[in-house]
Amino acid sequence: MSFKNRLVIVVTFLGLGAINTFSPQPLKANTTTTRVISGIRCNQNYSISLYANGNLRECTLHLEQNYQGIYCQEASKISLHENGNLKKCLLSKDRRFAGIECQQGGLAQFYPNNTLEFCTLRRDQNFGGFQCGQGNQISLDEAGNIETCGGRRR
Repeated sequence: MSFKNRLVIVVTFLGLGAINTFSPQPLKANTTTTRVISGIRCNQNYSISLYANGNLRECTLHLEQNYQGIYCQEASKISLHENGNLKKCLLSKDRRFAGIECQQGGLAQFYPNNTLEFCTLRRDQNFGGFQCGQGNQISLDEAGNIETCGGRRR
């Protein structure tokens, strides 16, 4: 029997409970204790999702977490890209990203290269004549250019 074109993945989950799937798709498990996975302290009694490579995909935070310099809210979901960079979380503090002031409690989402994809504005801001109001969602392309604010295209 030839194993030339086969990929064998062996994953061990210590104390994570039953695995719901085993495939190249994300893996899901439930945990009954708080676990630290990929540097994230995941809350007990919540689902944890992992990429096939074993990196954390998503979990519910146990406590406020500073991940890559961004503070994410306690007891909220955090998602990572497969490369380990932050994908999205609820901000536990106001935060400025390349001149865009994002609001505490709002969802912030990032591209795999760590640039901001969207967030909720903390205050009214003017971007070269394009006015965006506080509380509006602003979205950007991967190069950091504003695409929309409050549903209006730039």
